[in-house]
Amino acid sequence: MKGSAVVSLANKDSSAPDVIVVGAGHNGLTCAAYLARAGKKVLVLEARDVVGGLAWTMEMPNAPGYKVNPCSVEFLLTGVEPSIDHELELEKYGLRWVYPDTLLTWLGPDGQVMPIWKDRGRLVDEIKRYSHKDARRYEQLCDDITATLKVALPYLQGHPVRVRPAALAEMLVRAAKGPRSIARGARAMLASIEQVCEEYFDRDEIKVPVATYSLASFAPTWEAGTGLHLSLIAGLHEWGVRHPVGGTGAYTQALARCVQAHGGTILTAAKAKEILTEGGQARGVTLEDGRTFTAREVVAATDPITLVTKLLDPDVVPAQTRDEVRGLQNLHSNIYTFKVDCALDRRLTFPRHQQGRSPEALSAITICPNMEYLNRSAHAAINGEFTHEIPIQHITSSIYDRTLVPEGSDGDTLYFYAFNTPRKLAGGRTWEDEKEQYVKLMMDNFAQYAPELGDAILDVHITTPDDFESRYHVARGNYEHVDCSLAQMGPWRPTPSLSAWKTPVDGLWHTGAGAFPMAFLSGWPGRGSARELLRQSGTGRIARRLGRRARLAS
Repeated sequence: MKGSAVVSLANKDSSAPDVIVVGAGHNGLTCAAYLARAGKKVLVLEARDVVGGLAWTMEMPNAPGYKVNPCSVEFLLTGVEPSIDHELELEKYGLRWVYPDTLLTWLGPDGQVMPIWKDRGRLVDEIKRYSHKDARRYEQLCDDITATLKVALPYLQGHPVRVRPAALAEMLVRAAKGPRSIARGARAMLASIEQVCEEYFDRDEIKVPVATYSLASFAPTWEAGTGLHLSLIAGLHEWGVRHPVGGTGAYTQALARCVQAHGGTILTAAKAKEILTEGGQARGVTLEDGRTFTAREVVAATDPITLVTKLLDPDVVPAQTRDEVRGLQNLHSNIYTFKVDCALDRRLTFPRHQQGRSPEALSAITICPNMEYLNRSAHAAINGEFTHEIPIQHITSSIYDRTLVPEGSDGDTLYFYAFNTPRKLAGGRTWEDEKEQYVKLMMDNFAQYAPELGDAILDVHITTPDDFESRYHVARGNYEHVDCSLAQMGPWRPTPSLSAWKTPVDGLWHTGAGAFPMAFLSGWPGRGSARELLRQSGTGRIARRLGRRARLAS
């Protein structure tokens, strides 16, 4: 299986690095890039033979030239300023973006079409075809959640406990502009997805696409706090969604080149076995192949469960930390996802839904007939079962990025995410036993909308819930590392003794999707951990002063 270009460098300088980063996912690379730009000598160790973690791109083995993104695809938060790609100047390292007009389009069983456009006015006009009341309520919900998000942003891009006075002042100014709206937005985000959809909307044409897109909560729609994920749709209208040209891996490859350009070293096929400590202080990392690297600081860009239970000697982990990690919620409802990537020799058509719709409007599709279907599939997953009722999200990335298919090809690359998939199956069954049946059910469902699907497939790549764990070295395979539940967000993410990117071991830091502020493709945990390390070492202040002098001189 061929991955995106492997970044693997020999250490040109035999002296020890200042910082070792364990894990070259997008947060590990982001952290390394900020540290290297500040003058730190950085070594990044990656277990796989390609950087990126779950943010990577591969070529399909039996369809040369067709590229797919086996895990992460959508970039919803990277456009929020100050953005990481602007701060790190990633365009210098080859990063380019495309900007789809739609987040997704719901296709109903009776020919209904509901595109969730970036342009909110355009979406409101779509909703009015079914309900003027729902259109008004959608605008109010977006206004309220967006106002709440804008108040929270200075906090989310700062420190979880030590909030800067300037950030606090900015939050207060924003809060003063609409306290009632913010209160309504906060209430919606603390509620369940189901509660919000039932309170605000009458029609399934708007309930279902809003609810299905929020299933990244990996919890049933009736669980309190899942409304937090509604902010993704509200955020779409404010900041948009974007994709790197060349696939998700183009983003992490640009980060890797940035690390290299500032003197950092990246070693792939370098799986960490243990983080070395001495006298309560991190001293370096030993790899499974026996190599050892020493450094004054270590950043574990891993999930917190792997860090505490596999990479550290139990004797250096305080009992409180062990207890907190043991109690972490990690896919607590047994609800997860199943991914199928496909290479196609043609563009699919949707005979009952395509009239008057551009290819871009059908580039991202949700298949889920109604809310009852959605909830029945969740109940089945909780009990370790599945039926033919599988909520599906599908994206044909090559519609707006033709670099993902061979030049001159009429084909496409697309993926299916099956939501409300059981993480573990009941009765001792394994996903290795059941995956072919599950894929067939998914394909049969989708073929009811796109009949040519079966004839168009050139190659298929399957990622089961078990594969997410075995391929990417993440506890339980959860690409959010730990659940985004209310007790595991903000200053408590992932746990009190691992919050603010610190650990009980001096010189050992933690970053990644399970660290503050949240999961998803943003790089914010990586940036925050780098800033805090630099602040504590004094390097951050020096770098800022040098940066100011350079700007004045220019």
